[in-house]
Amino acid sequence: MIYPPDDHFLRALASEIRIGGDGTCTALLPMNPHLCNDQGGVRLGVIAALVDIAGATILGELLHPDRMATVSLSLQSQRAARRGPLMACSSLLRKGSRQLIVSVEVRDGGGAEDFAGGEATAQALLGFSRLPRLPEQPDLPDPATRPRVSSMAHPASRLKEPLLERAGVRVLDAAAGVVEIDNHDWVRNSFGTLNGGVVALLVEFAGELAARARMGVAAVSADLDLYYVGQSGAGPIRSQVTPLRVAAEHCVFRVELRDSGADDKLLSVGNVHASRLP
Repeated sequence: MIYPPDDHFLRALASEIRIGGDGTCTALLPMNPHLCNDQGGVRLGVIAALVDIAGATILGELLHPDRMATVSLSLQSQRAARRGPLMACSSLLRKGSRQLIVSVEVRDGGGAEDFAGGEATAQALLGFSRLPRLPEQPDLPDPATRPRVSSMAHPASRLKEPLLERAGVRVLDAAAGVVEIDNHDWVRNSFGTLNGGVVALLVEFAGELAARARMGVAAVSADLDLYYVGQSGAGPIRSQVTPLRVAAEHCVFRVELRDSGADDKLLSVGNVHASRLP
């Protein structure tokens, strides 16, 4: 079995992977209104998923046949991404025996696939843990046979509705930022738990909902610091939001994701910084 399957969250992003000969990897995301928030910018959680793809791909070149798991993700946006394509270029900062750190720069191409000429959009740092491959896990492509340019897109996963709807995200209490999702095939990773990009999407969406309720105005998630703590079961996986700072122009919320089907087991915890739109 090859991961991801044809019909999957990662396929729906339709990203193109370009592996450079200089130790870098660029993940290119075409613009799609179904990936954007209601203000027309690409969701911060989608950008988080893109940088995770870029980071994991460059490590896949180095660690095969072992796996890696994202442990932490810190993402700071510089401006809204509205034109595309988005380009996330990753490079390895540190390779230890167990822990790895990757830096990712994101730029908006403004209609062109030119990273050097793109507009700075976001910066990210990711921490990964090296995991020896287990016999029951699906095969990953051998880096020696993998093309230097490949596409994650597949017709079976073409988005025909907003990403949050396709993923099955349910809003239980918008004012409190409570959302939930089941752990189903479309959002699982190769370990059977919720995909890291989907986790980021839920966390930033929950924070954004809470910010809009507290501030009473349109606001969007601008920065995200996220830690992956545990693996999910069947779920539902539900958010819990705690305000840390609420001001006129911005808010900071602590967002936890817990598995309500497993005694509220903690799965991830993050801080979301949401800003008022001008």
